[in-house]
Amino acid sequence: MANKEKGILYYSIATCEPGDSPAPHVRTVVHRGFVNEQRDAQSKTGVKPFDSSFGSNSCLITTTDVRAPKAQQITKCLEEAKIARGEISWWMESKNLQIRLAGTLHLLPRPDHGAIKYFDGPSLAPPSSPSPSTDSAFDWARERKRIFEKLSPGLLASFARPTPGSPHPNSANLSARGGPGSLDERAKDKLESPWPLELPQPGKEASEEQKELLAEAEKNFALIILSPEEVDVLDLQSDKRSLFTRVQSSPNSDWHEKRLVP
Repeated sequence: MANKEKGILYYSIATCEPGDSPAPHVRTVVHRGFVNEQRDAQSKTGVKPFDSSFGSNSCLITTTDVRAPKAQQITKCLEEAKIARGEISWWMESKNLQIRLAGTLHLLPRPDHGAIKYFDGPSLAPPSSPSPSTDSAFDWARERKRIFEKLSPGLLASFARPTPGSPHPNSANLSARGGPGSLDERAKDKLESPWPLELPQPGKEASEEQKELLAEAEKNFALIILSPEEVDVLDLQSDKRSLFTRVQSSPNSDWHEKRLVP
């Protein structure tokens, strides 16, 4: 389906700004699969576990710059309320299907980042396979590294830029140019984009500068894990709607279905 409908790889994710006047913030992100899941054309489901000692679970993965507002909002919620809640809205055009997933958000930064202390790896880990090859716990650092190494050259470079949402270093000289959505032919020149627009994947660096930039990108890279507790599925094509509620706290739990009016 992803090849026929590329939009299926994108969904909107909402976080909350904590404080006296809580405010929602929403943006579109790329779905990076479920925990320990990789594509496999030979499989009936199209996917298989990356680490064969474990299965997968219902936790969804997307990526963020650890300096970005959504990462900061998740961390602040964990600091103040010990929990960060969020919601995903996923629209599948060809099926007239809307899927809303509500649950807890978890940030997985580099191992030496301060926010790593809030990441509850054991509770989010996928179940062991029937015949595991190891008794070790699920390796979250390896999972983060796996996703990072699959990123496109353009996305890799984005993590080596200045802090997302910070003032543009050349903003004073850009006022005469068209903004986002304009057809300015000068877009992506050194004034507009004074940073690398692409970086090679790890292991393919051609210079020390690229190695340093990739190291900076890896430092800023983080995963966002959504552990869903409720899934609201609205099928406009067949006029059906169901609310699935997780039976227990674990993401490996069973689900209870309740039919709703569409």
